[in-house]
Amino acid sequence: MTLVISPVVAGGGRRRLFPADSPPTTFELVDATSTSTGAIIATYRPTAPRG
Repeated sequence: MTLVISPVVAGGGRRRLFPADSPPTTFELVDATSTSTGAIIATYRPTAPRG
């Protein structure tokens, strides 16, 4: 999964990134790069379940 984070604050309601009924999942950061405009491009991958 790649998540692009921009330095912008916006009003309004919040929408879920994942459905409410999806199982909890943890992610680890694989890579993060800052752009010249200040955006952060972050790449995550799901971690293996512990057990």
